[in-house]
Amino acid sequence: MSKTTEPKVSLDPTKDDFDYQTSPFYNLARVLSLYHQRLDAALKPVGMDVARWRILTILEKREPATVTKLSTETMIRISTIAKLVQRMAAEGLVDTRPSTEDARSTDVFLTELGREKMAVVFQKARAIAIQACHDIETDDLHAVNVITRKIFSNLNP
Repeated sequence: MSKTTEPKVSLDPTKDDFDYQTSPFYNLARVLSLYHQRLDAALKPVGMDVARWRILTILEKREPATVTKLSTETMIRISTIAKLVQRMAAEGLVDTRPSTEDARSTDVFLTELGREKMAVVFQKARAIAIQACHDIETDDLHAVNVITRKIFSNLNP
Protein backbone atom coordinates (compact mmCIF):
# COMPACT_ATOMS: atom_id res chain seq x y z
CA MET A 1 0.00 0.00 0.00
CA SER A 2 1.39 3.39 -1.01
CA LYS A 3 1.01 6.30 1.36
CA THR A 4 0.98 9.95 0.41
CA THR A 5 3.60 12.04 2.16
CA GLU A 6 4.04 15.77 2.30
CA PRO A 7 6.96 16.93 0.16
CA LYS A 8 9.92 18.44 2.01
CA VAL A 9 9.58 21.57 -0.09
CA SER A 10 6.53 23.65 0.73
CA LEU A 11 4.16 23.77 -2.23
CA ASP A 12 1.55 25.75 -0.31
CA PRO A 13 1.79 29.46 -1.14
CA THR A 14 -0.25 30.30 1.98
CA LYS A 15 2.51 28.97 4.27
CA ASP A 16 5.33 31.10 5.65
CA ASP A 17 7.98 28.62 4.49
CA PHE A 18 6.80 28.75 0.85
CA ASP A 19 9.49 30.02 -1.52
CA TYR A 20 8.41 30.36 -5.15
CA GLN A 21 11.98 29.65 -6.28
CA THR A 22 11.74 26.12 -4.90
CA SER A 23 8.39 25.44 -6.53
CA PRO A 24 8.68 22.85 -9.30
CA PHE A 25 5.90 24.68 -11.16
CA TYR A 26 7.81 27.97 -11.08
CA ASN A 27 10.97 26.26 -12.31
CA LEU A 28 9.19 24.23 -14.97
CA ALA A 29 7.46 27.37 -16.23
CA ARG A 30 10.77 29.24 -16.41
CA VAL A 31 12.51 26.41 -18.28
CA LEU A 32 9.65 25.95 -20.72
CA SER A 33 9.28 29.67 -21.33
CA LEU A 34 13.00 30.15 -22.01
CA TYR A 35 13.08 27.04 -24.22
CA HIS A 36 10.13 28.36 -26.25
CA GLN A 37 11.76 31.79 -26.57
CA ARG A 38 14.94 30.20 -27.93
CA LEU A 39 12.99 27.85 -30.20
CA ASP A 40 10.77 30.64 -31.54
CA ALA A 41 13.85 32.75 -32.33
CA ALA A 42 15.45 29.83 -34.19
CA LEU A 43 12.28 28.90 -36.08
CA LYS A 44 11.14 32.38 -37.12
CA PRO A 45 13.68 32.71 -39.99
CA VAL A 46 12.22 29.56 -41.60
CA GLY A 47 8.62 30.70 -41.18
CA MET A 48 7.79 28.40 -38.30
CA ASP A 49 6.87 28.71 -34.64
CA VAL A 50 6.66 26.49 -31.56
CA ALA A 51 3.01 25.53 -32.09
CA ARG A 52 3.65 24.41 -35.68
CA TRP A 53 6.77 22.57 -34.51
CA ARG A 54 4.71 20.69 -31.90
CA ILE A 55 2.17 19.68 -34.56
CA LEU A 56 4.91 18.51 -36.95
CA THR A 57 6.56 16.53 -34.15
CA ILE A 58 3.37 14.63 -33.40
CA LEU A 59 2.55 14.03 -37.05
CA GLU A 60 6.05 12.72 -37.65
CA LYS A 61 5.41 9.92 -35.14
CA ARG A 62 1.62 9.48 -35.25
CA GLU A 63 0.46 10.25 -38.77
CA PRO A 64 -2.38 10.63 -39.43
CA ALA A 65 -3.60 12.37 -36.32
CA THR A 66 -7.00 13.89 -35.81
CA VAL A 67 -7.33 17.54 -34.85
CA THR A 68 -8.60 16.31 -31.47
CA LYS A 69 -5.54 14.08 -30.99
CA LEU A 70 -3.24 16.98 -31.90
CA SER A 71 -5.03 19.15 -29.36
CA THR A 72 -4.70 16.50 -26.65
CA GLU A 73 -1.04 15.81 -27.36
CA THR A 74 0.05 19.45 -27.71
CA MET A 75 -2.10 20.73 -24.84
CA ILE A 76 -3.32 23.48 -27.17
CA ARG A 77 -7.06 24.26 -27.30
CA ILE A 78 -8.85 22.46 -30.10
CA SER A 79 -10.07 25.72 -31.67
CA THR A 80 -6.49 26.99 -31.84
CA ILE A 81 -5.24 23.70 -33.29
CA ALA A 82 -8.00 23.75 -35.90
CA LYS A 83 -6.93 27.26 -36.99
CA LEU A 84 -3.25 26.27 -37.03
CA VAL A 85 -3.99 23.18 -39.11
CA GLN A 86 -5.98 25.33 -41.59
CA ARG A 87 -3.04 27.75 -41.87
CA MET A 88 -0.56 24.90 -42.23
CA ALA A 89 -2.75 23.37 -44.97
CA ALA A 90 -2.84 26.74 -46.78
CA GLU A 91 0.98 26.84 -46.47
CA GLY A 92 1.18 23.36 -48.00
CA LEU A 93 2.66 21.75 -44.88
CA VAL A 94 -0.24 19.41 -44.11
CA ASP A 95 -3.21 17.90 -45.85
CA THR A 96 -6.57 17.21 -44.19
CA ARG A 97 -9.28 14.66 -44.92
CA PRO A 98 -12.36 13.44 -43.12
CA SER A 99 -11.42 10.58 -40.82
CA THR A 100 -12.17 7.12 -42.17
CA GLU A 101 -13.02 6.03 -38.60
CA ASP A 102 -15.28 8.97 -37.67
CA ALA A 103 -16.64 11.34 -40.31
CA ARG A 104 -16.98 14.06 -37.64
CA SER A 105 -13.20 14.06 -37.21
CA THR A 106 -10.52 15.41 -39.48
CA ASP A 107 -7.31 13.48 -40.13
CA VAL A 108 -4.15 15.51 -40.63
CA PHE A 109 -1.26 14.28 -42.78
CA LEU A 110 2.17 15.71 -43.53
CA THR A 111 2.80 16.77 -47.12
CA GLU A 112 6.17 16.41 -48.82
CA LEU A 113 6.78 20.12 -48.16
CA GLY A 114 5.83 19.53 -44.52
CA ARG A 115 8.41 16.74 -44.29
CA GLU A 116 11.08 18.94 -45.85
CA LYS A 117 10.29 21.80 -43.46
CA MET A 118 10.21 19.35 -40.57
CA ALA A 119 13.77 18.22 -41.31
CA VAL A 120 15.00 21.82 -41.11
CA VAL A 121 12.97 22.56 -37.99
CA PHE A 122 14.13 19.39 -36.24
CA GLN A 123 17.78 20.36 -36.77
CA LYS A 124 17.13 23.72 -35.13
CA ALA A 125 15.23 22.10 -32.26
CA ARG A 126 18.00 19.53 -31.87
CA ALA A 127 20.64 22.24 -31.43
CA ILE A 128 18.60 23.94 -28.70
CA ALA A 129 17.91 20.65 -26.90
CA ILE A 130 21.62 19.77 -26.97
CA GLN A 131 22.50 23.20 -25.60
CA ALA A 132 19.89 22.88 -22.84
CA CYS A 133 20.91 19.39 -21.74
CA HIS A 134 24.61 19.20 -22.63
CA ASP A 135 25.83 18.62 -19.06
CA ILE A 136 22.92 16.56 -17.75
CA GLU A 137 23.31 12.82 -17.31
CA THR A 138 20.95 10.47 -19.14
CA ASP A 139 19.69 9.08 -15.82
CA ASP A 140 18.84 12.60 -14.65
CA LEU A 141 16.92 13.33 -17.85
CA HIS A 142 15.07 10.06 -17.40
CA ALA A 143 14.22 11.05 -13.81
CA VAL A 144 12.89 14.43 -15.00
CA ASN A 145 10.64 12.64 -17.50
CA VAL A 146 9.38 10.21 -14.86
CA ILE A 147 8.63 13.03 -12.42
CA THR A 148 6.95 15.33 -14.94
CA ARG A 149 4.81 12.44 -16.23
CA LYS A 150 3.71 11.72 -12.65
CA ILE A 151 2.83 15.37 -12.10
CA PHE A 152 0.91 15.44 -15.38
CA SER A 153 -0.95 12.27 -14.42
CA ASN A 154 -1.80 13.71 -11.01
CA LEU A 155 -3.25 16.81 -12.66
CA ASN A 156 -5.03 14.85 -15.39
CA PRO A 157 -6.73 11.91 -13.65
